[in-house]
This record gives sequence, C-alpha cells and structure tokens, in this order.
Amino acid sequence: MADFLVERSFSADADTVWSKLGDFEGLGDWMPGIVKNEVEGEGIGASRKLYFNETTCVVEKLEALDEAAKSLSYSITEGPAPVVDRLYLSVGHFRDGLTMAPASARLVADLIIGRSPAVDPSPYDPVRRMATDTQSTYNASA
Repeated sequence: MADFLVERSFSADADTVWSKLGDFEGLGDWMPGIVKNEVEGEGIGASRKLYFNETTCVVEKLEALDEAAKSLSYSITEGPAPVVDRLYLSVGHFRDGLTMAPASARLVADLIIGRSPAVDPSPYDPVRRMATDTQSTYNASA
C-alpha cells in the first residue's frame, strides 16, 4: 500500500482549519465534487462512502485520529483506480495477452499522444465498471 502525506498552508488559524479537516463525517459538506457522503460507525474504524456522482464512489476507513495533535489518517478501501495525472492502465488480458498486446499498446499510445484512438476506449474505462458495480448499493441506500 502506498503512503501519502499532504501538507498545506491555510490563511486561517489551526482550530478553524481543524474544525473542517478533523470532521471525518463532515467532509461531504464542504469538499467540492462530492454529491453524497455516507458514514458507518464512529471513531477509529468508521468508514465513509464519498460519491462523486450517482454511481462512482470511494470508501475510506478512519485509521487514526488525534484531536490534540490535529492529525488524522485514513485508508482508501474501495474505489476506482486512483487519479494520477497521465496514468494509463493496460491490464486484464488474461490468456490473450500475446494476441491483444499490439491493439492494447496502440490504444494506450493513442491516448497518451492525444491521437484519435483506433479503438473506442470507453468499454475499457475502469470508472464505467465501478459505476456498474456500485449502482445497486447506491440505489438501495437512497
């Protein structure tokens, strides 16, 4: 598992910033792009589902919370591939890797250089798969 440390400077006092960042349950109230926030449990071990649209969500688990030090950590337990600028995945060929490699390589190359793809990439979009997998979960809790 990868570890990330995020440090930012804010033009506000620490208590004001911590009132937002330290509220694991309240992230959906102020974070741009989140349309729905569901929290299960309380304290360490609680999880939150952050929906970016009706079907795409990320599930995060609260791992540590230290009010005095104004520090928290969480892990991402479910969700689409992390958003990394210019990251392209070409996986899942199973037994057809040798025969699919040329077409897969061409598709990735087209996407990287901005050329119109020879093959429609939308059926291979991992977010599309995530949307299909989470649809029933979202509707059941709506």
